[in-house]
Amino acid sequence: MASLDDMVLFAAVVRAGSFTAAARALGQPLSSVSRRVQQLEAALGTRLLERTTRSLRMTEAGQVFFQHCQQLATQAEDAERALQRLRQEPSGHLRMALPFSVDDSWATAVLSTFLGKYPKISLEAILLPGGVDPDDDTMDVLFAYGARPETHHPVIPLGTPHIGLFASPRYLQRAGVPQSPEDLPQHDMVRLTTLPMEVYSPAALQGLDLNYRMITNELLMARLTCIDGLGIGWLPLISCLRFVKQGALVPLMPELHFALPIWLIYRSASRSMPKVALLAEHLMGLLGTQGAWDALEKGQGW
Repeated sequence: MASLDDMVLFAAVVRAGSFTAAARALGQPLSSVSRRVQQLEAALGTRLLERTTRSLRMTEAGQVFFQHCQQLATQAEDAERALQRLRQEPSGHLRMALPFSVDDSWATAVLSTFLGKYPKISLEAILLPGGVDPDDDTMDVLFAYGARPETHHPVIPLGTPHIGLFASPRYLQRAGVPQSPEDLPQHDMVRLTTLPMEVYSPAALQGLDLNYRMITNELLMARLTCIDGLGIGWLPLISCLRFVKQGALVPLMPELHFALPIWLIYRSASRSMPKVALLAEHLMGLLGTQGAWDALEKGQGW
């Protein structure tokens, strides 16, 4: 059976019109090209070319064989061009796990700008409010927060957004404005279980006996409950900024904000894949620079 390399070489010889021109185009010695065609003819048991001192002429068998070789060579060139396009314009599907909902806050804008930049990449974002497994090999990329994840996969810090206390003007008008942490047990509270105050808060807010009117693992529900005037919530600043500007929420005791480390994890096997590397670079460019979260939390954008 003829090798694919020899078939491509034969097609190149025919297209070039001579062994000399083919050897020059292929960057190979003339003797090597001539010998390989002879070996190909011997393997096939038939003559493919009639050689003269000035030109080459295909035999009938050579004409039939050349048609197939030409198709093969064209397909090989198409495959190489497809790989070049892939390197030039990344494509494919990414699976990403998030331990927190992002509703209409920063993360949707971050991901939208990434997809807008790379139109041939698709993204599947999966919410795992119970927490992500940092060694989950079914995901290309994972977000985590809190202590640095223990995993054999690469971990990249993405800065430290803040959490704070928020309530609506309606609630504060009815229940009064707490002036210190000691006032909070006399107020109705909204508990976001993915960011529990007893874990992610400064020491001054630890150990308080709080009255929770609403308990949820969904950020949107927690925020809406606060906006509706049902209690005080311990919520991410970045998710409340727009509502503070609109007058729907009021920050309380801002000196008690808590910095929450965010981490990006991506599978070791995915490190060399352009789409994964580009997403990591995109996230680092927007969120990993010094002061990026401070700027976002002040509404300055990117």
